Amino acid sequence: MKNHWNGKLWYAYGTSMTAQCETEPDRGNYVETVQKLSGLRLVNKAKGGACLSPDGWGKGDNLPRVMCVDDGKCDADLITLEVLPNEGKTIGDIFDTDEQSICGCLNRAIRYLQANTRAQIVLILMVLGNEKPANEPREGYNYSNFELAQKAEQVARLNGIPCINAFLDAGFGYERVKNRDYQLDNIHLNKLGGKIMGNFIWSKLKDIPLWMPDGEIVSEKSHWNGKLWYAYGTSLTAQQPIDEPLRGNYVETVQAYSGMRLVNKGQGGFGLTPDGWGKCRNKPIVMNVDDGKCDADLITLEVLPNEGKVAGEITDICDETVCGAVNQAIRYLQKNTRAQIVLIVMILTNKVPADAPIADGYGYSGYEIATKMEQVARLNSIPCINTFLDAGFGYERVKAHEYQLDHIHLNKLGGRIMGDFVWSKLKNIPLWLPE
Repeated sequence: MKNHWNGKLWYAYGTSMTAQCETEPDRGNYVETVQKLSGLRLVNKAKGGACLSPDGWGKGDNLPRVMCVDDGKCDADLITLEVLPNEGKTIGDIFDTDEQSICGCLNRAIRYLQANTRAQIVLILMVLGNEKPANEPREGYNYSNFELAQKAEQVARLNGIPCINAFLDAGFGYERVKNRDYQLDNIHLNKLGGKIMGNFIWSKLKDIPLWMPDGEIVSEKSHWNGKLWYAYGTSLTAQQPIDEPLRGNYVETVQAYSGMRLVNKGQGGFGLTPDGWGKCRNKPIVMNVDDGKCDADLITLEVLPNEGKVAGEITDICDETVCGAVNQAIRYLQKNTRAQIVLIVMILTNKVPADAPIADGYGYSGYEIATKMEQVARLNSIPCINTFLDAGFGYERVKAHEYQLDHIHLNKLGGRIMGDFVWSKLKNIPLWLPE
């Protein structure tokens, strides 16, 4: 499979876990493994002992280094920001934007990079010490490493950027590392640990697409080739109107990569809930098998932009709330088809940040509804592609309308970027009925 990172420029920020160390020949480094596997051109801007928050080990010395474009990062294709080991004692709330708490500093760093670069930005949450279990605070700290890893991941998703959470997912659990088989000291990796960590980081990074795609789309050999795809949703899914030639569409990009046979059932302005923009007009379209969906191999349901004013609870099955309507739609599709069913949570407006109410009269933020929709999908055990939280379209990046024609609809570049992201997730989702 083609490696889209080969030859691209990578700026790596972080702590001693990212920094190269020539004075300690036994130290391992995940960056070296990732660079070897990816073919990326590396500019390593990490610093031992560095941190973002002022009461951390590095006294906040990493924040001004990250929030500066004089080092050439504007030319980068990839910017990674590794955090965790050396941060301070005040964790804060995920919505903070101050310069004192970890969450506040992290929000500031991510938003600066979004506003000032055109790179794909990835947060890497690194493993910490091998001295205590994940649920126990370090001495003098009032939070555990597990809590910090979770909150930092939530900050990444609040800003819509990809997150590689090595702390939670890489396998370096306390019972495995406490004997120091993989680390030289209480934290730094040895050669074996560095290689294991690098292999994990690359396993995630390789499927994260470029933010600025290059070249023509070439169909990729996959299990989706030739399969039948029914796509339901709003104007973000619907085929480009003839009178709007500048509009971009993620569906076209996904179809080109996958080679699927598409039946596009997206409808501009339609929604599932009665008090939304679409006045429930999408519900009878989705919950109806007379349109041929029983023959589909894949059914996607894209939701978010035009839904109602009452989010509801994720266990709702009523008609009136967003959660209730989506639960009904998913369960109908599960009961009446043999397709793989995937919920696509779409980006919303570029007018307000993710933590603000999406519009007048709405009782929830974009972040809240995107999170709830993901939980509804998981409640029903179906895959969810959450573009709102993971695709990179954070408010600081989209508010200038570089990727959208208006407050919501994608332009050609935005459609290609969105399509690349959706395909990066979909290609790893298996058929429901294997061949």
